[in-house]
Amino acid sequence: LNPEELRKLGVFWLNSGRPNRRPNNVYITRLHVRYTRDTFPEDLMFQETSNRELFQGRYILRHPFTGKMSCSAGVDYQQSLNRRLKQEAQTLAELTGWDIDEIRNKIDFPDVKPIPWWRHLW
Repeated sequence: LNPEELRKLGVFWLNSGRPNRRPNNVYITRLHVRYTRDTFPEDLMFQETSNRELFQGRYILRHPFTGKMSCSAGVDYQQSLNRRLKQEAQTLAELTGWDIDEIRNKIDFPDVKPIPWWRHLW
């Protein structure tokens, strides 16, 4: 990768005084991707390399906040959480072919009170 491509990927320590100099020993070690069947129709394929140094893999799971929420931001969060959980269930069903109702039955959707009509005025 050239220096500009590396900068776009987050390599912030490149020496801007030498624009044509390639940094030594820079490896791309992370892959952040979100996709559905329609936006990325083939499974990802990794290419094996001879580099065996410092490999790390990780998954990030996002668990909903379950504490007490008494501010307006908490109400907004719960509204967005329901939308997020429904979208995640739909994506899982589309990618796996599993029954959407079975997936939804396993999700603990938060009990959200509707937002009063007057709240949208301000």
